[in-house]
Amino acid sequence: MLRAALTAALLVAPPSLPQTPVPRLLIEAADGSLSETTADSLPADGRADLGGLVLRVADTSVPDPPPIRERAEVVLVGGDRLRGAIAGGEDESLLFELATGILVPLPIDAIESLIFSGRLPRDPGVAVEAPSEGDRLYRLVGNRLDRVDGAVAGFSAEGVRFDGVVGASRFSWEEVAALFVEPLGDLDEGPTLTSPVAVDLADGSRLRGDLERIDRDGVELRVQPAGVPIFLRWRAVAEVSVADGRLRYLSELAPDVAVDASPFGDDLGMVWPHNIDRAVTGGPLLAGGVLWTRGIGVHAPSRLEYVLDGDYRELRGSVSLDDSVLELSARGSVKFRIEADGELLWESAIQRGGDPVRRLPTLSLEGVSRLALIVDEADERHVADRADWLRLRLVR
Repeated sequence: MLRAALTAALLVAPPSLPQTPVPRLLIEAADGSLSETTADSLPADGRADLGGLVLRVADTSVPDPPPIRERAEVVLVGGDRLRGAIAGGEDESLLFELATGILVPLPIDAIESLIFSGRLPRDPGVAVEAPSEGDRLYRLVGNRLDRVDGAVAGFSAEGVRFDGVVGASRFSWEEVAALFVEPLGDLDEGPTLTSPVAVDLADGSRLRGDLERIDRDGVELRVQPAGVPIFLRWRAVAEVSVADGRLRYLSELAPDVAVDASPFGDDLGMVWPHNIDRAVTGGPLLAGGVLWTRGIGVHAPSRLEYVLDGDYRELRGSVSLDDSVLELSARGSVKFRIEADGELLWESAIQRGGDPVRRLPTLSLEGVSRLALIVDEADERHVADRADWLRLRLVR
């Protein structure tokens, strides 16, 4: 009953509501060409295709996140992540509010973990990790964590009902620091998607599912694996891309070799690990004054290598220094290089903080089995060399 009511509430969005300003939309075709349109030029009755490989909202801004102690990240079965805050729940359904204000009902069998990072102490006293079997809850007690193993019995607006080894208990949301749910069932089972897409939201969340419609008001998809229909207004959306195998973001692949920046050597502990879909500082990818939801943040010098399956035709993307360097006294200076099977495929001129984002030419990957992304220091050595590989896309 609750799930049906929530679904109905989410889909009741009067199409006559004005949107100011009207979002500009960039559409990337299969051949890499770009065209621009606006949301109000889309049909009012919707369609079930993007008109290309990627549809991106131009000039996306980062919404204000919830207060740090209320800020939560949900990892869904399948790997998608949602960022926001708990808005309630009933029985086996959790109501989650994204930073953009969108409410998403999540059945318990769609949830893999729920983490309140702002509540995790520096020295929690126990390892925060999923158990080998069953569910696990971490309760914040003072400056330490208390671990409870058992099974989630249900959610409510007040907290989590949990069956532990010592009996049933209810933990309030204010004391929950982390929750891990054991995945059940075969993830390979489920309905065949007719228009599979991935929707990146402005707050860094990501949803995958079947595209139901896209029109002047927003995007509706049936989220997998829960099968819940969600309507997203354009103010919440950063990008919609096809997920039918024709396109793969390089940030979805783990590098086979990662040489992260350590300008003074590991012994001093000054290492800058690369970040997936985040800047190397841990914040959102911001370059050219624009939010980028896909990419890899590194610090020069850096080298990432990927073994490909040889079935990709092209590489597309952009590079830049992250806008976070604009707040520093030094702006940084780097050179980007891409190698294919050990041979130089592309090299940039020196890129400095504040320079325009540099779009790569379309690079052929025909027959390439090993791809290397390299960022070298330029004339300011390593200072402020926070580099971004932006929306690198492998196209079949």
